[in-house]
Amino acid sequence: MFTNKFKLFSISLIAVWVVLLVKNVDIPIYFGTDAQFVGFSKLLTYGNFIALASAIMIVIALLSLHQLNHRLQGSPDTLKNTLTEVSDRSVEYVNVLATVVTLISVILVPTETLRDFIVFLLLMTVISICFMRTNLYYSNPLFAVLGYHIYTVGSESNKLPKGSIAISRKRLIVGDKVVSYHISDNVYSLDK
Repeated sequence: MFTNKFKLFSISLIAVWVVLLVKNVDIPIYFGTDAQFVGFSKLLTYGNFIALASAIMIVIALLSLHQLNHRLQGSPDTLKNTLTEVSDRSVEYVNVLATVVTLISVILVPTETLRDFIVFLLLMTVISICFMRTNLYYSNPLFAVLGYHIYTVGSESNKLPKGSIAISRKRLIVGDKVVSYHISDNVYSLDK
């Protein structure tokens, strides 16, 4: 249903989705004996719309993470390839941290009025497009927290061409035999 790139994008921003959900959800709750339903008009707010969208993205991210973790345990895209080139690029996690801090600051934009809501949507759209178009989704520090490493790899096979970007939970060295799962463009998930 969703592209692999979108799935990794949703995983890489899961912390943002959680913060947006907590910040914006506004459901009046009262547990007294005289409790009554407040009506849908109190629930249909800009903040609750953002909270609902964030909850949906959290579910998509968790399902995508589950699929990413278990994808290579099934049938891989190809037979095992022998790595002929491996270069660790995990330092990119630090470089993208500034982008994540910028994204977190966007979350602080108020969303009470229609104008604020539109500004928030425009900022999130621009940031999302930048993440998706520049392939920054794979170098998000959240993947480091989840135990993934970034590599530039190459093999003799066309299924894993030289200069490919790989994310892997395992440490990779030249000569390792790996199975690959194509995510998008030149980005792959590898497992030994």
